[in-house]
This record gives sequence, C-alpha cells and structure tokens, in this order.
Amino acid sequence: MQREPLDLEPSPLAAPYAPPTAGLADPADVDRLPATPPSAGPRANAAAGGRRRTVLIVDDSRTVRHLYTFALKAAGYDVLEAGDGPAGFELALRATPDLLLVDMLMPSLTGDRMLRALRLAEEGLGRPHAPALLLTALPTPPALDPSLGVRAVLDKGRLSSGDVVAAVRKALAASELH
Repeated sequence: MQREPLDLEPSPLAAPYAPPTAGLADPADVDRLPATPPSAGPRANAAAGGRRRTVLIVDDSRTVRHLYTFALKAAGYDVLEAGDGPAGFELALRATPDLLLVDMLMPSLTGDRMLRALRLAEEGLGRPHAPALLLTALPTPPALDPSLGVRAVLDKGRLSSGDVVAAVRKALAASELH
C-alpha cells in the first residue's frame, strides 16, 4: 500500500492565532507559582503494572503548559511539554507518552495535523496510538477524523485545571479498557 507523503506545511488557520489566557491566569502570575507542585502522595495514577502515567502537553502558550503541568503533576502524573506541533511530534515519538493533550491552533503545525502525522509514523513503527485530548478556543469544535484517536475536544475558554485532570483520568481509564 502506497502512502501519500506527509504534509507538514503550516495550516492557513495557524498563522493568525494567539492563544487565549483569559480565565486561566495573568501570564505574569505564572512566574509566581512554585516551580514544582506539592507532592502528589499516593494517587490513582498508576497503570496496571504500577508505572506512573505520562502526559505530553503540546501547546504554544507557556502559561497554559505551566498551569496544566502543575495540576497534572499535583495529581501524580509525569508530564512532558512541547511548545509547538513539530516539537510535540518529535517528543511523542521519542518518549511514547500514555496520553497527548494537544492544542488545536498552533503556529507552524496545527494539533490535528500533528496528530495525523504522528498516527502515520506510529503505524510505520508498529506502535499503538496513545489517546489524545484536543484543546481549542474555537466556538465550534472541529469535525475530526476518528483515526486521530481524539477522545474529547476541550474548550480552553471554560476549562479549569481540575477539568483537565478529570479529562485525563477519564481518557486514560477508557484506554485501559480497550
């Protein structure tokens, strides 16, 4: 079966986008948060084999990455971060996270296009797909190809850190059942 070459060119949607920080925190507040979250203590974040679960956050907003990293680490997850689609693609291939938390609109490579390229690369390597949660500030969530493995589309404008942790737990629990 012959595959089409991957199109990693920037999407026309990606260029003008500036991530919203309304409702999350003033970007200046990020520097006042502790560098590491409080100790998670015993949490229900272990896979069946007792291994801690790893979440990869791919978002061009440092504020968003920092807030979600803080919340997920406090809930007992290991967290990796990438500031754009190409870096997220490469890190996902190297680190094989248990779940991807990906922003839809990023400069250089949108979240859905990053996931499409990642899924093709994973298939080529014979690796299973990690489930993904897609973050968006769009008023209407985009229609997505089911092969991308997106378990939910989360509205960044109404999303709290607790909502992110709950969505990650739910997606990981569902992936263990399949």
